[in-house]
Amino acid sequence: MSQPQITILMPVRNAEAYIDAAVDSILRQTEPSFVLLVIDDGSTDRSVERVLARSDPRIRLVSDGQQRGVIDRLNWGLDNATTDYVARMDADDISAPDRLARQLRFMQEHPEIGICGSWYSGFSDTGTLWEARLPENHPGLVAMMPFASPLAHGSVLMRRSVLTRFGLRYAPEAVHAEDYDLWERAAAVTRLANIPAMLYAYRVHPGQVSERFSAEQRRQSDRVRGRALARLGVACSAEQLRIHCAVATGTGCETVGASYAALRWIRYLRRSVSGGSDVQRAIAETCRRLESDLIRRIRRQVLHALRIGRRPGH
Repeated sequence: MSQPQITILMPVRNAEAYIDAAVDSILRQTEPSFVLLVIDDGSTDRSVERVLARSDPRIRLVSDGQQRGVIDRLNWGLDNATTDYVARMDADDISAPDRLARQLRFMQEHPEIGICGSWYSGFSDTGTLWEARLPENHPGLVAMMPFASPLAHGSVLMRRSVLTRFGLRYAPEAVHAEDYDLWERAAAVTRLANIPAMLYAYRVHPGQVSERFSAEQRRQSDRVRGRALARLGVACSAEQLRIHCAVATGTGCETVGASYAALRWIRYLRRSVSGGSDVQRAIAETCRRLESDLIRRIRRQVLHALRIGRRPGH
């Protein structure tokens, strides 16, 4: 086999129920120039056995019997990859057959892009649950950064030269939001993009990190949101940051008073980033959509309060 162009990092921890489907989706890629690096993180089920049962020479398994955590495993993979590109893949998800081919072609045609993801869907045993159409270009992704991660972690293809040049690695302190943290730092030194096609399917099940560690994931994500605002030059107090994070996650606006506070913050944010750059225009548009949503929410809350005979704002 000639030197592959892509190393696909797949950390595994007790994914016996799903890993066959995940691996199959990679082996069926129309782009053949890859190595699938499966990094076991001390699995206690039959995940390793399922991988060892494969004879495809593009699969490489690393297993030392230790549990070190996904961040350590991913950074090891980045440090040891030798290909031009590094992709991510989770052991419980599915990649579309043309995912790697389309991403590789896009990166070759756009050398300014350091990290490329795609749109993605959520699914369970009952079928597709939702579809996420993320921003496509760099200004749109940066505009989304203060609110949520603009890239689906498992969907990305990264240019290794960019990761090496800028020392981009997953931060150990950003546990359970390590991808969001990395994208925010990467956006300051390289350009990001998403291919507008459903090339990745995210499996929703009770055992995933977002279900088991939601509180810590929220705490770490809020920290990234604060850093993204600061990078944009937006000064905010602890209370303003709390309101911003509540808006970003769709929480904390249960009363008219809370909704008014959120509306005041979003209007302040729009004024703070006013300007003519593509990023500033994208953020302003995001703020205008949020303002409209909050105004509609406030109207509904006021009408509801009047119907039940309660003073609005309580």
